[in-house]
Amino acid sequence: MQTYLQKNRVGVMHVSFWCLYFSFFFYQISFMRRNEEPDYVKSVIDAITQVFFMALLSYLNYFLWLPRFLKHKNIGRYFLEFIIPFAIIVSIHIFFKRYNYEGASPRQLNYLNSARFAFTHTITALFIVVFVGMLKFVEDWFELEAKKKAI
Repeated sequence: MQTYLQKNRVGVMHVSFWCLYFSFFFYQISFMRRNEEPDYVKSVIDAITQVFFMALLSYLNYFLWLPRFLKHKNIGRYFLEFIIPFAIIVSIHIFFKRYNYEGASPRQLNYLNSARFAFTHTITALFIVVFVGMLKFVEDWFELEAKKKAI
C-alpha cells in the first residue's frame, strides 16, 4: 500500500482535493438557512456540476494551457488562450446553476441573477484553477528532486 501511494501520490493528491472540495461545497450549499429546509436533490446536482466545471477548467489549464506556457514562456499568449475558454466555461456553469435553481425562492433567484454572484463565482473558479495549476509546479519540483537524487 505504501509503495502504491508513493508511486501515485500526485493522483491521490488530486482525488483527495476533489473529494474534499465536493464535501465542503455540498455542506456549504445544503446548510439550513433561515429555517428553510434545503432541497438535497438540487444541492447534489449543484455540487456535482460545481466539481465537474471546476475540474474541467482546472485540467484544461493543467494539461493544455500551462504546458504550452512553460514551453513557449509567453505570458501574453497564455492569457489569450486561457481567458476566452475560461469565460465561456464559467458562463455556461452560471447558466446551469441558474437553471438548476429555477423555481427557488425570490431571494435566491435575485442573488443568482446578480453581478455579485457572477463575480464571486468567477473569482472562485480562478482560485481553484490557480490552486490546481500550482500542483503542476509541485509535481515538476518532485520530479526534479527525484532526478537530482538519481544523479
